[in-house]
Amino acid sequence: MVADPQQPSLSFDPPQPVGSNEPDIEITIAPDGTVADIDQSDQHVVRVRPDVPAIDKTFDYLVPPLMSEQIRVGTIVRIALHGRRVGGWVVEDRVEPPKGVTLQSLAKVSGWGPPPELFDLADWASWRWAGRPAALLNTASPSSVVRGLPRAPVRTPPPAPIGSDEIHGLAQEALAGGVTTLRLAPAVDPYPLLLAAAALGPILVAAPVASMARHLGVRLRRAGVPVALLPDDWSLARAGWANVFGSRSAAFAPIASPAAIVVLDEHDESFQQEQAP
Repeated sequence: MVADPQQPSLSFDPPQPVGSNEPDIEITIAPDGTVADIDQSDQHVVRVRPDVPAIDKTFDYLVPPLMSEQIRVGTIVRIALHGRRVGGWVVEDRVEPPKGVTLQSLAKVSGWGPPPELFDLADWASWRWAGRPAALLNTASPSSVVRGLPRAPVRTPPPAPIGSDEIHGLAQEALAGGVTTLRLAPAVDPYPLLLAAAALGPILVAAPVASMARHLGVRLRRAGVPVALLPDDWSLARAGWANVFGSRSAAFAPIASPAAIVVLDEHDESFQQEQAP
């Protein structure tokens, strides 16, 4: 029997909408009858460490397209974990998504967090002193949400060094010698040393007590040197162009590449702690 060419043929395919330009979705069926994994290489996936002291694991989350430009290593985010929302830090960006797992999306981008170098420091310190990385990362994070960082002002020449030529010479020699211990008499003012160090670039200064750090930092600020006093000026310290002053917790200050690190009265017992961080 010859088919009539004018007779319409039967089709078991679902009708396509008129004018639709959407491409067909191809699904690969494995030999065992299961659906093969769909390629997720184009998805933006990050690894997050939750701000939960009892959880030392990291988890992978999808980044919604509208949040993608705000994400970097160190960004503080909100995630869904065990039925509730908690804070966390992005510790790795654009990781390979796990196969066969449906990932949840980030709930919110809170703001700026510590630089990437501090995550390695927190991991090492938590291993060395049997602490929790989340506790150390909280020390390195701002006390409030930071949406943006201040821009660097027009740089001005550093003020001329003050003090005796002997103190200034000792400061120059100590700063040029790598890791050095500089012994000064109790009555000697450390301000000339800090002024000489600040001429090299942004420095990190740790004092045994916060009042001492604030006193010296304010003196440098009055001399025209940009200074960030922790913890209040966290965003200024994170911007990377100011000299950072703080107490023991300044070891986790958000300054990526300080020109020098000055620890005042390193022998003071305030720098030591018996319990795990």
